[in-house]
Amino acid sequence: MRTICLLLGFCWIFTSAAAQNDTLTGVLRDKNDLPIKGFSVILGKDNPLKTKTNKRGVFMFNRADLQDTLYIHLKKSKKDFAVPVNGHPYLTITIFNEEVNTLYQTEADADFMELINFNRNKMQSSDVITKSQIVKSGCHDVLCLLRRVGGVQVNSDGSVIIRGSFSFVNSTDPLIVIDGVQMRDAGILRTVPVETIEQLTVLKEAGEYGVQGANGVIVIKTTR
Repeated sequence: MRTICLLLGFCWIFTSAAAQNDTLTGVLRDKNDLPIKGFSVILGKDNPLKTKTNKRGVFMFNRADLQDTLYIHLKKSKKDFAVPVNGHPYLTITIFNEEVNTLYQTEADADFMELINFNRNKMQSSDVITKSQIVKSGCHDVLCLLRRVGGVQVNSDGSVIIRGSFSFVNSTDPLIVIDGVQMRDAGILRTVPVETIEQLTVLKEAGEYGVQGANGVIVIKTTR
């Protein structure tokens, strides 16, 4: 019985840690669809994460739990609003007549990406992420890095889709190659320490890998 309890406790700790490895990105707008800059946004209540919107009204939490809640305080009316994230990595929040309306997105559209790209470095539009870019990103996991590559969709369950690739197979999972070893399970990405990565490359057209690379390929080189 004690062994079962210990295992359950370990699983709970692992699940809680994994849940906080996602990136939450949002845009705060006013009633005229203009950005609200320098606005404080809080994620979570017990161990809150705090940030402020940038010049384009964009805010970002790199180590977020997408099942958590955002808290927004309106100074003029002194109202506090709780905005459940509901598992969505992209939010557009509009403050209209002292009320808060939220648009949830599982995948960022072109307009949203145009806004948030301002807040990220050049590696987002690149298929290659170098060691120096990894350090500058502040990311603590591979999924966070992949969200900064154009054309890559990272879902809340940790699955990865490389848009623009064409699949002849039923699965949409990309091929993952770590130090020359090929694997299909995207879950392996959570186990790769970011600090050991020398280079991460996303290939949308990977003919050299044959049918296995039809969904695209994520190539990771580490310091072995």
